[in-house]
Amino acid sequence: MYRGSEFPSLQGVYLFGDYCSGRIRGIRKNGAGWGNALLAATTLRISTFGEDESGNVYVVNHSSGDLLKILFP
Repeated sequence: MYRGSEFPSLQGVYLFGDYCSGRIRGIRKNGAGWGNALLAATTLRISTFGEDESGNVYVVNHSSGDLLKILFP
């Protein structure tokens, strides 16, 4: 879940990614249901997400081993 301060509109959004497509999506509670949206289309082979003490979210690219901070436009 995004808890950082850089992107207030993403507060409370759960992030997940697809290893094959590289897409990063977010879901948020919307009344009795859930709404989801495509947040980024990447070429990453997403293996995991992480969070630092400030609530920033990171993603690991399995292909390269890179740890990348997620920055949304």
